[in-house]
Order: sequence, then C-alpha cells, then structure tokens
Amino acid sequence: MVALTFSIAKADIDFDFEISGLRYAVSDADPTTVCVVAVSATEEYETFEIPSHVTHSGQTYSVTSIGWEGCKGLKAINVLLPHTLEDIGDFAFYENKYLKNARFGNNLRRIGMDAFKASALTSLVMPNSLTDIGAGAFWACLDLKTVTLGSGIERIGELAFYQCGEIEEIKCYASEPPYCGEECFNYTNSSLNLLVPPSSVDKYRSNIHWNYFSNIIALNNSQDDIVLSASSLHIPLNGTSMINVVSSTGRISWSSSDERVATVDNGLVTGISTGYAEITATAANGASASCSVWVVIPVTEVVTSTDKITMYKDDVAEASAYVLPENASSRFVWWESGNTAIAEVYTDLTGKVAVKGVNAGKTTITAKSDNDIRATIEVEVKTPVVPIKIQGCRESSFIINTIKGEDCAIQITPENDWTIHSLSFNGEIITEYLENNLITIPYIESGGCLNIVFEKRASNVSPKPGQENPIKITVSHNTVTIKNSTAGQPVKVYTPEGALFQTVTPILPATEFELPDGIYIIQHNNQTFKIII
Repeated sequence: MVALTFSIAKADIDFDFEISGLRYAVSDADPTTVCVVAVSATEEYETFEIPSHVTHSGQTYSVTSIGWEGCKGLKAINVLLPHTLEDIGDFAFYENKYLKNARFGNNLRRIGMDAFKASALTSLVMPNSLTDIGAGAFWACLDLKTVTLGSGIERIGELAFYQCGEIEEIKCYASEPPYCGEECFNYTNSSLNLLVPPSSVDKYRSNIHWNYFSNIIALNNSQDDIVLSASSLHIPLNGTSMINVVSSTGRISWSSSDERVATVDNGLVTGISTGYAEITATAANGASASCSVWVVIPVTEVVTSTDKITMYKDDVAEASAYVLPENASSRFVWWESGNTAIAEVYTDLTGKVAVKGVNAGKTTITAKSDNDIRATIEVEVKTPVVPIKIQGCRESSFIINTIKGEDCAIQITPENDWTIHSLSFNGEIITEYLENNLITIPYIESGGCLNIVFEKRASNVSPKPGQENPIKITVSHNTVTIKNSTAGQPVKVYTPEGALFQTVTPILPATEFELPDGIYIIQHNNQTFKIII
C-alpha cells in the first residue's frame, strides 16, 4: 500500500465519504482500499477504534493507511488501530494531547515523520511487522516511559525519540541493530535499560547507532516476556487452530475478548460465529501476548463466466466471476493478467473484468478470492484483420491470399440498387456474413477464389403463381447454378455493356452452365443478377 501524502492546507483535503467521525479517500493505487484523511468528530472519547473495513454505497474497503494529519484532531485517550493498517502517515497524530495509548495492528509497516510528535503517549509496543519509524515520529513525547520495538524494525529516523527524557526502558527484539538517524535518542536518558536478544548484546554495544546507551543487557524471556507462534489467524466457522507458546514464564492462562466469536482452551481456538476476537495468553508474572482472530466462512470455489476469450488486438472483452459458497465472508474477486504485454485487465470488486488485447499471443487471466482460491480464463489475442475492400463489380476476378496463421476479412460494398445475393469461396457457399457486408474467411494454407453474386434490388418481386420458391443462384469457380428456375423462360447472360453473351435453356430442378472469368448480368423470370467469376 502506498500512503497518500498531501501537501495542501488541511481544509482543502478532498475525501470520498465520511463514516462515524472519520473521512476517507479511496486509494488511486488500489481502489479496494481507503486512507483516513481527516477527523470530523468533535466529541471526546475514552476509546476510539478505527475500523478495519468500511462500506459505502455497497462497496466495502480495507482501511490500510492514515494520511497526512489524518487523525490530528481526534480527541481520544485510547486509540485502537486495525489489523489492516499498513502505513501511518506524516503528522498523523501530531501534537495530540489526548492520546495516551495506541494499540497497533499486526500488519503495520511504517510510521511517518512526526506522526506522534508531542503526543501524550505513555508506552509503545510495536508489532514485528514494523520496519520503518520516520524522522521525529515520537519527538517530545514527554510522558513516554517504555518502548518495545519488534523483531522487524530496520530503520529509525533522525530525532525519532528526541527529548523523550522520561523513557525508563527500551526493548528491541531485532537481532541486527537497526539504523538510527542523527540525534535519534538525544536528550533521552542514556543510562536507561536497553534490552536486546541475548545473542545480539555485543552487536548493539559496538554499533555506532546504539552505543549511546551505557546499559545494554540481554532480554530474559523467563522473567519478562511471552511469545506466541502467531500474531493473527483466520479460522473457518466451526474450525479450530492451535496457538503455541514459544516462550513463557510457566503456567499460561488463556482468554477470548468475545467468546460468542471464538473460544480458547489451552491454546486451541474454535470459531463459534463469524467476526473478530482477540485471544490473549497471560503468564503468571503478568506478562501477556495476544493473537488477532477472524472467524470466517471461507471461499471454496471461484467460478468464471467463460473458460476462453478470443479477441483481436485493441479490442475489449468482458467476463465475470463469483465465489462459492454464496454466504462466504468475503465475496471480493480480484483479477490479474498472466502477461500484461498480451492482455490487460480492468476490474472492480464485483467480479466483473474488462480485458483489453495488447499484442498478439496467448496468456491467462486469473480471478482470485481473499483466501487465494483461483480460476483462470485462457485469452488469445489475434492481430486485427484489415479487410480487403471490394467496391461493386469493377474487378473481373478476385484471388484472395491469406497470411499464414491469420483470418482474412473482406469488405464488400455493392453498387447502388444492388445487394449481395450469395457468396462462395473455393467452391464452398458462404451462407452467413457479418453486418455491413463484412465477411471473415478462416485461415487457410494457400488462399483461394471468391465468387460474388449481386441481385438487383428493384427486381425483387413476388413470385408468380406456380413459382412458390424464389430463384437461388450460386457461383463456384466458373460454374453457375440456378435453382427454382421456371421452365420455358430462358436464362439470358449479358456482358456489363449490355451485349447478349449466352442464352441457356432451364433444366429442372437445377440449371448449370460454365462461364469464363469476368463480370456478367444474368436475367431470368424478371429477376436480374450480376456475378463475378
């Protein structure tokens, strides 16, 4: 998730919708997520929880970031940040004199510049997922007493804990000393206890960023800490999952924040109903650790509307997908292309997808659910066929040469008062052609010959009594076939200039005769045809 950063006046920040005292902006990078960009609530709270998901106009979004000054005006003593939150932006809680405690989610990656500067925080417990603390993030947090940094921390910006003079203890679980910017801990008590992994004590003592502290000692899990095998879990409804204690101080007691959602028995968690609960393990000395648990009805299958799409370059095709069972906790479907150089996808969370052909080739597009259940559609993109244009009957014959591997398209434009009566290619009658007289001949190895029969519009009269079926005339190479002809009525063949070329006596049920290559006008029983051979 890329944090949304704003550099305009606070009053001018745009937002897409407002729910329960918070204003949200949909991310341009990922339209399934939102950023908290402003606080509209004016009342004071003992505890304020920022939700993990919000729903607006039928669309559900994950809350993944807090933007520039996004929660600056929040009047809450305790703030619970969601498990979905990945980024806390610059100045997010800047100078928040109300804020004493913040619970961070297990997926937080970054805390921005001056994010909690001059706030009233008293303690910090950072998740293992956190890698980056920005410059001045906790500058002048004068009431801060203890700081716990997770094992994933890699960088602490300059002035991050500047003037935090009341800190009594820092625990850092990173095995490699993180980078610290200039004056990171200036005016912080250099003799406080810095507890680090036992195998890393010498690394911290010799590290230029950490040897500021004179009292670097080993963490002692048997006295201080409890560590669980998981910080978050998704459990199927009526399913179970085991949370193990990696280290502890002896006897452990377990509890659930909501036993209507999930229960726990000696680390075995059972999903009772869909929802969220926090499972906590507490040691005899009071140390505790928690695991966030979501009980869900998982997706078991993703179904697509088709299994194959054939299209041309620059065309756009549509498809859709849905998940089973119908009561799955998450019905979102994401699409991705196996090769965006061949086909690109444009999607929304409803399961619909628009596929654009980029270049000729074959690839697949994949629909996937929240729990990574997948279904694929094969996509073949062909090079667009440039039609061969035939204007009326100004040519005597047409030899069609197809390009290997490609279809051939022919655009036929009859002259005024004429319409296409029949077509044949290499002796095969073409019975169907597309709109606007555009026909597509499938790829063949070496090309072929196209015959066209045009019919005079004004001559399309009703059959005479006794002639129930209209005349059917087709041409295959140089052979002309007339069906439903009328006995006793001659078939007259003229040149385009009007000279009589040949008279044929009808033979029932079909009259056949040969003509050399060229253009001819055929008249029979008050009907007129123009043919190309």
